[in-house]
Amino acid sequence: MVVKHGIIESDIWNFDETGFLMGQITSTLVITSSDGRVKAKKIQPGNREWVTVIQAVRSDGEIISLYLIVAGKIHLESWYRNSPFPPEWTIDLSETGWTNNQINIHWIKHFD
Repeated sequence: MVVKHGIIESDIWNFDETGFLMGQITSTLVITSSDGRVKAKKIQPGNREWVTVIQAVRSDGEIISLYLIVAGKIHLESWYRNSPFPPEWTIDLSETGWTNNQINIHWIKHFD
């Protein structure tokens, strides 16, 4: 495909989106009945928030700065002032911390 369409190396990118839970790390709780007939259930603490990260790497090793999506409605100044995050990272908001159509448009502009 590269030769057929004349694609140059600097036009080959790999995009990846991944999500992870943030919050206090605690042990998993296992809930079961005392009679042993009910299947055990694992539960996790309710203090977790979902964060999505989108990253792009070009075939020659160049990267586009991280694009973070956190659950929220407004940006907080404390996220940016004295933050350990590099200033080139972008933080976007969604109600769930997941991507949506509006964030996809923001990401394309960030990439471009």
